[in-house]
Amino acid sequence: MYIADYLENHKTTGRSDISITMKSFYLLFCFLLFLLNPILAQKKVTVRATPADATIFIITATNELKQMGIGTAVIDVPKKSFITIVLQKAGFADLRKVYSTLTDEKLPKEDFLIMKDRMVILKVLPDEAKIMVDNQIVGSGNYYSQESLLNATVQLHLNCFPNHIFIYYDI
Repeated sequence: MYIADYLENHKTTGRSDISITMKSFYLLFCFLLFLLNPILAQKKVTVRATPADATIFIITATNELKQMGIGTAVIDVPKKSFITIVLQKAGFADLRKVYSTLTDEKLPKEDFLIMKDRMVILKVLPDEAKIMVDNQIVGSGNYYSQESLLNATVQLHLNCFPNHIFIYYDI
C-alpha cells in the first residue's frame, strides 16, 4: 500500500498515525545516537612501523603489553582518553608514543614510526670483566647501549684471559 492510498483511506486518523510514527522514529534515532556516541567518538590511528617486522603493543590499564600487530596495527583511541603504544624489535630500543584525545590536537589517520635507536646488549661472564668501547671503560658484567655504535670497537678485558675484540660497522 502506498502512502497516498493510506492517507486517502485514513483521512481522519492518517495525520495522527504519521505523527506517532515520526515521533517513534525520532525517539529511536536519538536512542541509537546515544548508544553509538562512544563508538563514534573514538578515533582510529593506523600505525605503520619500520622495520616492518616490529611488534606493536598498547599498554593496558593494568600496565601490561597487549599485542596489536606486527608492522601495522589499527589503534582505537577512546574519547577523552589516551593510549600509549610500544614498538619492540630485537636489536632496537623500545619506541613509545602516546595518542591522546584529551586536547584539541588532531590525531593522524596514519602514523609512520621508524625505530632508529639501536640497542646493543652485552652480557659478560665473569662479571669482573671490563667492557671497553673505543678504548674507554664503560662498565663490567652487563652493558646496555642505546647509542649508535657506528664503526665502534668493543673490547672485553679480564686479567689472565685473552682480550676479545669486536668491531661493529654501521649498526
